[in-house]
Amino acid sequence: MKKWQYYIAYGSNLNIGQMARRCPEAEMIGTGRLEQYELEFRGREGNAHANIAKLEEGEVPILLWRISAEDEKRLDVYEGYPTYYDKELMEVEVEGKQYEAMLYRMQPGYERNLPALSYYQTIESGYQMLGFPEEFLQKAVLKAAEEQETEAVCEQQLE
Repeated sequence: MKKWQYYIAYGSNLNIGQMARRCPEAEMIGTGRLEQYELEFRGREGNAHANIAKLEEGEVPILLWRISAEDEKRLDVYEGYPTYYDKELMEVEVEGKQYEAMLYRMQPGYERNLPALSYYQTIESGYQMLGFPEEFLQKAVLKAAEEQETEAVCEQQLE
């Protein structure tokens, strides 16, 4: 008998084609939003990945999946669990119903940075497929770019 659980996607796993390849048993449940969070990109420069961070006035569009234990094992590998991402359980409302679901959240210590173009486009494609406003994604990239620009200016002043 398979063990199933709910999984919250907010980054590249919003892309339905990617999830079909990664998690062949996954089933889409519906869309919703994480309230009081913002989408951000953290990691190495030019290769940052999606993460969420607390922000009182924020919200992040999400897609809820039902995944098998085997799907979860595959996701663990893709997400670099437990060294790059950790797992958290959260309550989320999707289409009027409450769910307890797992999500991946980046381990502390990674700076805001820009993602690779191909990674960004994978997420952007998911946003478009699901009808999510792309402003959430664009805002995350702008914040990363602004932070990198500020750091570069500070480094120049120190030289």
